[in-house]
Amino acid sequence: MQKYFEKFHATIRVDADVLISKRDIIVSKIRKHLSDNNLPGFEVLNQGSYIYGVGIEPIADLEHDIDVGLAFNIRADQYSATTVRGWVLDAVKNHTDSVKEKGPCIRVHYAAGFHVDLVVYSKRTSSDDLEDFKLAHKDNSWHPTDPKALKDFIANARESFKLTKVNGEGDQLQRVVRYLKRWNDEAIPRESDDKPFGLSLLLLAIKSLSPTTFANGYPDDMSGLEQVARSAASAVGNLDVRKPTPQYENVFGKLSSSAMQNLKSRFLKLANTLQNAKHEADADKAAELVRSVLGSDFPTPENLHKSLAAYSLDEAIQNRIRASKSSAIMRSVADVQDPPKPWRQH
Repeated sequence: MQKYFEKFHATIRVDADVLISKRDIIVSKIRKHLSDNNLPGFEVLNQGSYIYGVGIEPIADLEHDIDVGLAFNIRADQYSATTVRGWVLDAVKNHTDSVKEKGPCIRVHYAAGFHVDLVVYSKRTSSDDLEDFKLAHKDNSWHPTDPKALKDFIANARESFKLTKVNGEGDQLQRVVRYLKRWNDEAIPRESDDKPFGLSLLLLAIKSLSPTTFANGYPDDMSGLEQVARSAASAVGNLDVRKPTPQYENVFGKLSSSAMQNLKSRFLKLANTLQNAKHEADADKAAELVRSVLGSDFPTPENLHKSLAAYSLDEAIQNRIRASKSSAIMRSVADVQDPPKPWRQH
């Protein structure tokens, strides 16, 4: 079953190259606007699912997105949150046909079906080099935060999974979070206040997942995913996972009571389905069970077998090319005559 999960991961993981290009264009435009108007500059903080390595391909009405933090070198008491957000909004308001102010960000939407979220911070550095961040919210308040510490926390959490990488496509923590995000999108394929956001699933996985492998040390993603789902489903009361940086809020706290109960029920169904798949003797039938909770992009037996056959054929071709090159080199070497030895010369 691990091969099914690896194929699924390769299918749903996102390629963010286009978004990175759009992000860089927007950042340059904001810098120019600020410079032209003698306003303070900023440091770029790359953040979100792209930088954490857990981005996935969207389905239904969902979109590709990328977050970028703009940390202005100012004190929060120098300017109002609305004023600083206004500098950014003025720079990008005509960049596309749809630029909207969201609670914690300014969203630049592209007609092609993706968006860039601009998150505005103030950053004051003390005499002992400690950085104090505040997030500029749409409600004109500055919220305590620490995006750099959050990034470091996630990077440190990944350290224990460094031996679980497969085919250079991320470690088990990243893969399991991607599975969870697609499972979440399949259940609620739209933006909703009743839907956990990506960071909450990442922090949940960090809290409840440990490296999970088979006896031979190879990663066992299905058991890892079940581990997280079972932990969430069996939690007493509401899920409570705290963000490790100010304001240390519960990342599931926005969910209504009914949404929380629905989420825990979905986690229970996910855990039980994975458990049943583990005990299914026929791998093809097990795959069908997993497809029922992770969606149609989870490979069918036919698709997986075709994929593995193509991979094996490609490997065979590459091996023949390498062998042919090696043989040609050996023939070339054999054709080269040794120069006469000095004592054989007359």
